[in-house]
Amino acid sequence: MRIGTFLKNVGLSDKKLNYTTGGVNEKGKKIFTLPKGYPNFTLDNVISHNNKQKDFNAFYIYLKDTGFVVLDCDDKASIDYIETFNLNTPFTKTTKGRHYYIKVNQYEFFKKQLKINDTELDIITDYISENINREMYNYDEIDGMIYAFEDKHALFKKLDYIPKGTKSPTDVKKNS
Repeated sequence: MRIGTFLKNVGLSDKKLNYTTGGVNEKGKKIFTLPKGYPNFTLDNVISHNNKQKDFNAFYIYLKDTGFVVLDCDDKASIDYIETFNLNTPFTKTTKGRHYYIKVNQYEFFKKQLKINDTELDIITDYISENINREMYNYDEIDGMIYAFEDKHALFKKLDYIPKGTKSPTDVKKNS
């Protein structure tokens, strides 16, 4: 299934921001625009922005406050690591790896977490870029189910990840 169909099925199509890849400015950075009011844009802002993007080949999916989080795997080690959990959740294949779409039931925005367990695994919480031609894998096979964690703490525990600035369970025991 195409990722656009997936977004419609899960109610994220109004969070899709069209853009064209390939353009770069004088400093060599990719050129793209986000809707007026980002990150607090309205549906009208998104529609207006997308209507101006006639020829686009990619889009951002705005994830904040949707309950969706993406596990961004940019190397074989991170893919293998995620596969050990048998999450059985939809994913897209990217040029570097995969984007695994999961849900957090008690959604609470948290800053994206980078480079978990010395792999190229990131937890993306704000927005994710997808090519319009990408396929969504595993969604039909699992009959529309998306793996869900109770909250961010359950996600971190599953990934055996301790965010910077928090004490590990062994540190807590040492101080007791």
